[in-house]
Amino acid sequence: MASSSRPSEASVPSGLDVAWKYARPIEGNKHGTICTFCESTFQSGGITWLKYHLAGFDPHKSVKKCKEVPLDIKKEEVIAWIKDKESNKQHKKSVEENIRSTTRGGYMGNKSSNPVDDDDDEDGYAYPPDMHPVEKEDYLAAIRASKEE
Repeated sequence: MASSSRPSEASVPSGLDVAWKYARPIEGNKHGTICTFCESTFQSGGITWLKYHLAGFDPHKSVKKCKEVPLDIKKEEVIAWIKDKESNKQHKKSVEENIRSTTRGGYMGNKSSNPVDDDDDEDGYAYPPDMHPVEKEDYLAAIRASKEE
């Protein structure tokens, strides 16, 4: 068993996940890790599985809990890493959905009787309200090209 003393900050490889300060890579296995607290070996799963191991929480129930990790590290660092990653995923998903709903909202070539197209064009397309009349031809060409694909 490894001692429960904290690993040094110097063991963090440059440019890699901060959780590597509590793990060692398995030689010749780029997805393998060894916990520095309990010496548990993970042949796959990389640093993500090590974080689940240290947190004592695995949504997939495929990683055993570390019984040696100090409580302060578990609560203050490891669980914060996992929450931060989930928060970033949710933010990214929200941004992507916002982009999708904007593009579905009428500015990507949908035929519409949207009042933003206040000129007398007979093409039936809704244009963004700030679109200059000179830009409309390029806009229509892009719509035609995307429909051909």
